[in-house]
Amino acid sequence: MSGARPFTRLLLSTGDQLDVAGALEAVEKPLQNAARSSPGTLARLTDAVSGEWVCVNPTHVVTLMPAPAEPGEAGPGSPSAGVPPGSTPPPR
Repeated sequence: MSGARPFTRLLLSTGDQLDVAGALEAVEKPLQNAARSSPGTLARLTDAVSGEWVCVNPTHVVTLMPAPAEPGEAGPGSPSAGVPPGSTPPPR
């Protein structure tokens, strides 16, 4: 899929998923910087769908993973794979 912009999926401690623009390494860096800063510092990332800025508390990020082909899709191994939109995936 040439021309596709890379994006990364964040799994948050609430069970929500957030797709952000950028390759895994590019997303990891601002999260690490925010985690090392003063308590309450947020990482500013770009939402993969809307292009809007989104600020994330790094202490709430459980997992970073390369996202599937399109933002918002459930990828293989994703906690919400096969879970209807708007519902919460079952605990693991």
